[in-house]
Amino acid sequence: MKHDKNSIPAKELIDNLDLILDAIYDDLLISDSEGKVIAVNSTFEEEYGLNRDDVVGKTVYQLEEEGYFKPSIVSRVLEEKKKLSLQQKNHKDRDKLVTATPVFDDGGSISFVISYSRDITEIEELQEKIRKYRSELDRLRGGDPEDFIITVSEESKAVAASMKTIAEYDANVIITGPSGVGKTMYARQIHKLSPRSEGPFIEMNCAAIPETLMESELFGYEKGAFTGASEKGKAGLIELADKGTLFLDEISEMSLSLQAKLLSVIQDKTVARVGGVKAKKVDFRLITATNKDIDKAVADGELREDLYYRLNVLHLDVLPLKKRKDDIIPLCEHFLEEFNEKYQRNKTFDPKALQSLVNYSWPGNVRELSNVVERAAMMTEGDTIEEISFETAGVKNYLEEVEEFESLDLNQFMEKIESDCFTKAWEKYRSSTKVAKALSISQPTAYRKLKKYVKGYSE
Repeated sequence: MKHDKNSIPAKELIDNLDLILDAIYDDLLISDSEGKVIAVNSTFEEEYGLNRDDVVGKTVYQLEEEGYFKPSIVSRVLEEKKKLSLQQKNHKDRDKLVTATPVFDDGGSISFVISYSRDITEIEELQEKIRKYRSELDRLRGGDPEDFIITVSEESKAVAASMKTIAEYDANVIITGPSGVGKTMYARQIHKLSPRSEGPFIEMNCAAIPETLMESELFGYEKGAFTGASEKGKAGLIELADKGTLFLDEISEMSLSLQAKLLSVIQDKTVARVGGVKAKKVDFRLITATNKDIDKAVADGELREDLYYRLNVLHLDVLPLKKRKDDIIPLCEHFLEEFNEKYQRNKTFDPKALQSLVNYSWPGNVRELSNVVERAAMMTEGDTIEEISFETAGVKNYLEEVEEFESLDLNQFMEKIESDCFTKAWEKYRSSTKVAKALSISQPTAYRKLKKYVKGYSE
């Protein structure tokens, strides 16, 4: 082998072989032409609970007999004299995807076999979950295809059960929960499951309509009630909801004066249009929603206390997505199917991509999840959505905790992430070995990073 003057001397490579092997994430084993182990890395030691001194010198046949892995891929490579990959079980009953490559000498004989493996148990478990969730989605789609609610997690099943009970009673309902959890969808489902399902479902977002227009929208107006009013007048949303359901989203955004008028309508079951004197009887069920702490809104004077007691006869609290993570994968599958149909695509998720979505905190809840899946369906190349498609979601999650990131370029930003990661790990574990284990890296790598990022590091 030729070396130029800038190449690394072979002796230096040999002297640092253990450090080089330990920098490899996969567990690695090197054997000679007889199947005798001549080297393993630290990941192999951790994975199999063996010290390298106990492994080096043994044969792969002995390790197989002792139950550390089965079958031995090295023995097959020595027989077939070619690179092979197969699925293997280790002594912890974990599934491993293992690959072994022969290294030949000048005469065409095998000198070494290098094998490396990666644990795929979690991926297989995730794929099984995906199959289960797809089956559950097919079952759910057997009902009304519009606005069906994913209820796979135990938490969402409990909310759905409460929703069905609430729907049976003709009483006012308030739905609480953070933005993006689907409060409007729950309101529609309550209406569909209620005795009023044949009547209209009328909705208004109180935060989306200017206060000057909200009164006329809600109560309607008589002919000539104000400049620009229709000559025929107009029925308000309360009138239109007669014999059905009126849904007012973000109720705490309604002005206190309008809250007083709404309270009067609820109490008297009559409504008078703006500019009118004659009250009309109305029969509707009222459902309201808010993303605020309802008790705090009352305490802060944003919601009238007397109105609150009228609204809060029945209460449904919809949990954020991070508290019902078992719903994330079926929601992803549901949204992807919708967007595949919408954009004439045939996308599928790589299991690692789904796992990255499960690990994300989703501050925007179901609405944010839907947007991310739609963007991935449109922007990713090929038919498989890979983990990289959701890089922005992961970065956004981190940016919630990092200040002044706007002044950093990409390299500085990534270094800041790494520095923060190792600093926090050192504060918690105070050992490079424990840091390496926690971050799934080798101890030498942990040592180098800690020395680089942690001020005054020593152990």
